[in-house]
Amino acid sequence: TRGSRKFLVSDVDVFYDMYMQTPPTKRHVYEIIQDNVPCHLYFDLGRYTSSILRYRL
Repeated sequence: TRGSRKFLVSDVDVFYDMYMQTPPTKRHVYEIIQDNVPCHLYFDLGRYTSSILRYRL
């Protein structure tokens, strides 16, 4: 479905197998979080108001 997201929790081998089974035009990985490696928490917040909606691209 357009706009849907999929999440995968796996080891590297499973990820690689699933990635390679995906058609090249559909492959996209946003983020890989590794075990026992520091990562940064961030929030992507948005607020829609009538003034913002006037400037849609």
